[in-house]
Amino acid sequence: MSWLGGGSSSTPSSAPNTGVAGNKNRPKTIYYLGARKRTRTCVTRANKLQILRTDQGKQAVELAGDYDLSSFSMFTRENYKQFIQFSSKTVAERTPVGSRHTIEEKIGKVHVYHTSFGFCAILITEAEYDKLAAQTILSKAADNFKVKYTPTEIAQRNPPLDWPEGKKFREEAINVEQTGIAAVQRELDETKIVLHQTIESVLQRGEKLDTLVAKSDELSGMSKGFYKQAKQQNSCCVVM
Repeated sequence: MSWLGGGSSSTPSSAPNTGVAGNKNRPKTIYYLGARKRTRTCVTRANKLQILRTDQGKQAVELAGDYDLSSFSMFTRENYKQFIQFSSKTVAERTPVGSRHTIEEKIGKVHVYHTSFGFCAILITEAEYDKLAAQTILSKAADNFKVKYTPTEIAQRNPPLDWPEGKKFREEAINVEQTGIAAVQRELDETKIVLHQTIESVLQRGEKLDTLVAKSDELSGMSKGFYKQAKQQNSCCVVM
């Protein structure tokens, strides 16, 4: 089950044939619930970089962040944004302090670094993104944020906090992955990054994603219906 309600990303057998000569050699563009998933020849996109306050026993609070949802249909963009916020908070609240996680999904990855300074740094990317590149960016972003704001400010100030550097780090995430720097700068120990197959694998015992979605105040009725429909269909793509 995808964190945006997706499922299998295989090509449906009923995909339409355009009849265009040589069409079988053309790169395919896959639409995931309204999100255009680019071919491997394109830049691997970083959709969101965010900082969330994580007080033990309390809901995570987004303090600052930078979005790029331009690759998503205008009709589903708001739904996707809500699920980004919902998923990020769900993961941040369940990631131990000092740990790094990457959650692999059909339509993307959630990269998490829970610092010891009272906040989580999260980067959401497309599925092909290198996890070490993501964690390198998260380390830089976290270091920048903790210098700009004291632990007291992080714990007490109301969001959103001014952090224009977030846009710079998110754009750097695209450039780092695109140029292959991540392949030669292995500063992080890959074995320290915990991999999860779905967001459900980070939930606590007895918790169910369906229940969290139903109780969420951040998801609109339309987004919840969007989630239920995708789950029932167990499919998220149409190949054009």
